[in-house]
Amino acid sequence: RLPRAVATEAVRAWWRATTGSPYAPDAAAVDRILDVAALRAEATEVGGGWRVERHRGRLSLRLAP
Repeated sequence: RLPRAVATEAVRAWWRATTGSPYAPDAAAVDRILDVAALRAEATEVGGGWRVERHRGRLSLRLAP
């Protein structure tokens, strides 16, 4: 429900805080993460071995198996 620019920055900040990486995912990965957040997808591979999943209404970032 946030404006796209705000949601994009929130995803990038969440990514950096969660992974400890100074680098945020690229625009395509952010789009896929926002699709998971908006219930348009259940999970997505993000890159670098990471996967974003939604569980009980919350996003989680996990290393892909």
